[in-house]
Amino acid sequence: MSSLLTVPATPRRRFTDAARSTLRDAQPHLLITLAALFLVVGLHSDTFLTPPSLGNLANSMAFLGFVALGETVLLLAGEFDLSVGAVSGLAAVVSAQAMTSSHWPVALGVLVALLVGATAGAVNGVVTAVFGVPSFISTFGMASIASAIGLFITRGESVAIPQPLVDLGALRLMNPFGFSVMLLVFLALAAATGVFLVRTAAGRAVYATGGDPAVARLAGIRVRRVKISAFVFTGLLAGLAGLLQAAAQSTALSTTGASGVELEAVAAAIIGGTSILGGAGTVLGTVIGLAVLETLKLGLVTLGVPINWQSLAVGAIIVAAIAADVTRRRHTSQLSALRPSGVRRIRSRPSSTSTPTEDSQ
Repeated sequence: MSSLLTVPATPRRRFTDAARSTLRDAQPHLLITLAALFLVVGLHSDTFLTPPSLGNLANSMAFLGFVALGETVLLLAGEFDLSVGAVSGLAAVVSAQAMTSSHWPVALGVLVALLVGATAGAVNGVVTAVFGVPSFISTFGMASIASAIGLFITRGESVAIPQPLVDLGALRLMNPFGFSVMLLVFLALAAATGVFLVRTAAGRAVYATGGDPAVARLAGIRVRRVKISAFVFTGLLAGLAGLLQAAAQSTALSTTGASGVELEAVAAAIIGGTSILGGAGTVLGTVIGLAVLETLKLGLVTLGVPINWQSLAVGAIIVAAIAADVTRRRHTSQLSALRPSGVRRIRSRPSSTSTPTEDSQ
C-alpha cells in the first residue's frame, strides 16, 4: 500500500486552488505595475479615470489584442509571426472588395476575411514546420507578399465597408463605459483560448511542443501539425481583427496593420510572462501585459512625450522583456537540473508497508 493517500478536493478547496492559479497567471507584479501606471496617469489627467476614458482605453486594446492572442499561442508553440499586420490589412481589403464590388453578403465577406488569414497562416506553417525555414524569414516574406497584394488590389486607395458592418463597428455597449463589439469579441476569444490551452489535451500539446519538440515527439505529439495549427489560428485572428478594425474605421486599408503591430503584440505577450523561447505563458498574462503596454502609451501621450520618444520607450520595453524572459528561463533550467536528484532522494524512502520504489528496484 502506498504511504500517500489521495483526498478528493472539496468545492472550497477547488475554488481556492483556482483562485491561486488565476493570481499566479496574472503575475502580481504586473498588476502592481498596471496600478502604478493608472495612478501616475490619473494624477496628470482629470478625465483619465472616468468611465468614458477607461472605455476608450479598453477599446484601443482590441485590435492589438487579437494579434497578441494569436502571437501568444504561436510563442507557446516555439514560433512567432511577423506577417500578422500585413495579413490583417489584406484580409480587410479583400473582404471589403467582395462585399462592395461583388455585392457578396456580409456573412460571406466575413468568411473571406477568415479564409485569407487562415491561408496565409497555413502557408507560414507549412514553410516553417515542413520545410524548416525559420519563422522569422518565412513570415517576413509573407508580410511583403501580403502588403504587395493588398496594394495591387486597392492601388493604394481605401475600400468602403458595407453599412451593417459600419454600424456594428460603431456600436457601443455597457454605458457609460461604451465598450466596442470588437473588444467584447476579443475578450470572449481570449477566455475561450485560455480554457482551451489549460483544459484540453490539444492545448497542452502546444505547451509541450514549444517546451521541447524532441520530447514532445517521443510523447506521440505531432509537432508539425501543432505548429501549423498555431500558425493557422494566428492567421484567422489576424483576418478577423483586420475586418473588425476596418468596420470600426468605416473603411478598409491595405496598411491597416502596417505600423509595427507585430512587435507590439509580441511585447504584450512577453510582458505578460509568455516566453519567447516557447512552452511557457498564459492568455491572462498577455491580456494584462497588453493593458500595461496600452496604458503606458496613453500615459506618454498624456504627459506630452514626443512620438519619437514613445517609440523608443516601447522598443526599450521589448528588449527588457525579452532579456528578462531569457534570464528567467536560464534560472529555471538551472533549478530543474538540480531538482531531480532531490526528488529521487525523497522518493527512495519507502514506508515499511509500501512496495519497493522505482529507484530501489
